[in-house]
Amino acid sequence: MPKIGDWMIYRPSSGRAAPVLVKIESMEESEEPREAYGSERKDVTWRAIEDNRVSFCFSNGFWGYSDQVDIEDSKQAQQYMELPVEDVAASAGTLHPLIVEARLS
Repeated sequence: MPKIGDWMIYRPSSGRAAPVLVKIESMEESEEPREAYGSERKDVTWRAIEDNRVSFCFSNGFWGYSDQVDIEDSKQAQQYMELPVEDVAASAGTLHPLIVEARLS
């Protein structure tokens, strides 16, 4: 269950830009997909994200809808960000450079 402070893989520019590793600063859950306003939440279910009913404010100053979040990569990113840098496996695939860069900065 994602919560404020968790790491996510997000694609800016309505999902067309390269993936970015960001932290969740705030989020709102709505009744319908892509509603502009919802109820502020500290955590949400993955199901609400899959249903595109969550909007996020991220640590890079941008905001986005659930459909701009890569769910599987976000689940992995959170796990890898909690590991010591030396234990981040190369098996993280495309996430590896984003995670290592964030961990070293």
